[in-house]
Amino acid sequence: MAAQPAYAGGQVARGGRVGVLGSVDYMSAPFSTQSFTQQFIENRQATTIQDVLLYDPSISAAQGGSRAAVDYVRFRGFPNYAGTEQSAVNGLAGVSGYLVPSPEFLQRLELIKGANSFLNGNVGAVGGSINAVTKRGPDKPVADITGTFGSTGQFGGTFDVGGRCGDNKEYGLRINGLHREGALAPLGTDSNQSGVAIGWDFRGDRFRIDADLVYRDQIFYGDPYYTTLADPSIGLPAAPRTKINLTAPWMYNAAKELLVMTRAEYDVNDNWTIAGAVGHSKSDSRFNAYCFNSISNTQGDATCYGGPSKSDYDRDAANLALRGIFNTGVVKHRFAVGGNYIGEVQGAAQPNLPAFAPLSDFNIYAPVWSSAPPEPAFGPTTKQNDNTTRGAFVTDTLSILDERINFTAGVRRTQVDQAKLRYRDGCPEYRVFHDGDDARFRRLGEVDAVAVTLRKLHRGARAGRDRAANGGERRSVVRAAGEQAA
Repeated sequence: MAAQPAYAGGQVARGGRVGVLGSVDYMSAPFSTQSFTQQFIENRQATTIQDVLLYDPSISAAQGGSRAAVDYVRFRGFPNYAGTEQSAVNGLAGVSGYLVPSPEFLQRLELIKGANSFLNGNVGAVGGSINAVTKRGPDKPVADITGTFGSTGQFGGTFDVGGRCGDNKEYGLRINGLHREGALAPLGTDSNQSGVAIGWDFRGDRFRIDADLVYRDQIFYGDPYYTTLADPSIGLPAAPRTKINLTAPWMYNAAKELLVMTRAEYDVNDNWTIAGAVGHSKSDSRFNAYCFNSISNTQGDATCYGGPSKSDYDRDAANLALRGIFNTGVVKHRFAVGGNYIGEVQGAAQPNLPAFAPLSDFNIYAPVWSSAPPEPAFGPTTKQNDNTTRGAFVTDTLSILDERINFTAGVRRTQVDQAKLRYRDGCPEYRVFHDGDDARFRRLGEVDAVAVTLRKLHRGARAGRDRAANGGERRSVVRAAGEQAA
């Protein structure tokens, strides 16, 4: 569980967790990685994960920075929600929801760039993935309270309290909290956000364990969504002023999320370690009216379409691994074998209002909005999707010449079971099963501390469907996506 040391200046670390390979120095990692430190996050005054990620040149914003309700970015051009199966918390993939722990709660934010389903067992992370490392009790006690002000009138504050106790400082506790509320840009955008993170850990000579509880609660009003042309032939109208908000100020989306998880490691001896983690998260989101704008002419006349929506997610994740170091003659081996599980159940509630309808006509250069629709009422939640991912892996890194030449080989078998259920009654609509193997081979030569990748093959597992002949049953296999050779 020990973190890689930071470079001089403390902005980035020398390495980070690289999935099944464990904590690896970036010079020895056969993947492109980056690890931002707590100091870097604080220096940038980051309030979203996107605020940190955009300092890496391989990442771009998939939506405007004002859309802070969900962190949505692109890794090497591939879309990635900084949550769900495309990210991990403390090395456990698939446990976080769309409200990944706020940057104020993080000790490190680690990136793996490129397809990495082999490393984390998370299907869908083609362009890259993140690992959010929560804070732990420091050897030197900390007690900080910080006030914040930003944008056009958003006030808030954070607190950070923690320390260690015991004869050898075995026990650690860290508590972080935040609250922000007020106006954001563009005009008409407003938010109210709160959260708390509690981290406890014990570090003994051979046994280490930690546990986390993270809670987030937020609501955004006037959060900008999508604007398109009703007909491309009308031509693109002139852009409105950037301070104009094309979403009605009474439109809101609200979300709550609770995450709990624990990890443990036991050193069987000096060379072999058993490690495991298990976690659960529950997310609830609600829209009174999401807004998709359609522009009808070059004068900027437009219509906002949308409707109410309510959904919830229950996610479970676990992993278990045995890692060891041994020698066969002059060859040093870093061996690992293990498996992982990711489960997600999505539910939705039927609103009493139309799910999609025109809500307001307006002009993009001087929007005047109709009055707010009545507050929607929702029926009971019905299960919509039930997805599970199971995998097992074996990997070995062989090193010679004092680890100046490394060769990593591994194989992972992944099974994905997706069930789609009917919205009206929760009965099965179809079921999709994916099953496939993923092999990895890496050679890394190191001369005078300069790493040269001799051969790299990146693959990411994504689920694709085809219609089977037996009564229309849908089946599929895992196919390679985003394959790159260098």
